[in-house]
Amino acid sequence: MKYYNHHIGDFKKDTSYLTHEERSIYLEMIWLYYDQERPLPKDIKLIAMKVQSTLSQIELLLSLYFDEDKDCYRHKRIDEELNKMYDKSEKARQSSKCRWSKEKNRTECERIANDILPNTQDPIPKTQIYKYVRFEEFWSTLLPKRRVNRKGCLDKWKKNNLDSEADKIISWLKSMNITKEWREGFNPSPEVIINQRRWEDGGLIQPRIKGRVL
Repeated sequence: MKYYNHHIGDFKKDTSYLTHEERSIYLEMIWLYYDQERPLPKDIKLIAMKVQSTLSQIELLLSLYFDEDKDCYRHKRIDEELNKMYDKSEKARQSSKCRWSKEKNRTECERIANDILPNTQDPIPKTQIYKYVRFEEFWSTLLPKRRVNRKGCLDKWKKNNLDSEADKIISWLKSMNITKEWREGFNPSPEVIINQRRWEDGGLIQPRIKGRVL
């Protein structure tokens, strides 16, 4: 722990009867406690060496400000501050874990939503995953090789509000998909179907011009 709240008034009050040297040593002991984030060891010589003090000074300060435990010396105030820090860190970790989990689940849901829809050249905008469901039926009914320019087709579908005519369009598509000419690839692109409203031809196929597919 590299940072802690140091209440100057409380510290001066608690150490008012110490000499400047003893107060400095006590402060070094506090820093050592915070830095290693654990109680001071029972080894008084080791403490004295780390804070550059004498054994008698360490023994005095330990008796005044620390509680002797089974295998260490504890400081009540410091333990409280460390526990607050650990609690705060744990809450932050749990919060981060929760946010990550929500983000992961949201992304996974979007991925699944895209996976169950037909493969296309253009990704489906997040705001459109659950909109224009009838367009998805239209798109999935198209022969696989003709599923091109999805975004452009979707824009035109929305512009012309073709959800209202979806049943008629999809029924026409299904009837045309089984024809020999369409199975052999002589069928219009979905954009042409929408632009020219081919489903209104009553099942007739527009002729090809000079061998080109319209």
